Amino acid sequence: MFVSLRRLRRNFCLTVAPGERTLSAIATSIPLPGLRSTESPATRLWHALARCHDLVFGTATDPTRDLYSFLFNRKAGLGALALVLLAAAMPSQGAGVPICLFRYLTGLPCPGCGLTRSFSCILHGDFARGYDYHPFGYVLLPLFALIAVTVLIPESSRIQLEELVRARQAHLRHIYLTLIYGFIAFGAVRIAVYAVQGLHAL
Repeated sequence: MFVSLRRLRRNFCLTVAPGERTLSAIATSIPLPGLRSTESPATRLWHALARCHDLVFGTATDPTRDLYSFLFNRKAGLGALALVLLAAAMPSQGAGVPICLFRYLTGLPCPGCGLTRSFSCILHGDFARGYDYHPFGYVLLPLFALIAVTVLIPESSRIQLEELVRARQAHLRHIYLTLIYGFIAFGAVRIAVYAVQGLHAL
């Protein structure tokens, strides 16, 4: 009975009698024993974050709003290439010119503060200092390097790489979301620690 009522609700049209619509709504809202979700709270939280992310950035299955389209965007590739070259050219201790508006206004480091210096230290072989400036430098520098490479490689190779990424979209999506929200969480914790303990900004 419940199955037929659920099918009735899915096939709802204006010709269905009001009484049948009400009964269908009641039947589909009654929790049935034995059908309780087996997902853990962490899994439900993960799915909620993924849904929120899709609302902002679009779903991974939407070809017009692909989560990974930035990997093969020429403007993003040129920007990533310029950033990598800048990090390689500048001194590992930084240029001595503060460019972060958030730090200038609050005296606290934003989530991205120290990334450029981290990139520079890693490219100059000073790995310990690169980690001290920003641990995410070891994750984001290879990503920016990959985006930069897509501008330099032949078109045929770029298409093959894009197809490879899209074929593994389900797995890469977990890595993508972990990276995004891990970066945000790290920035929030670092701001809180600096604000409470009064440590000097990067």
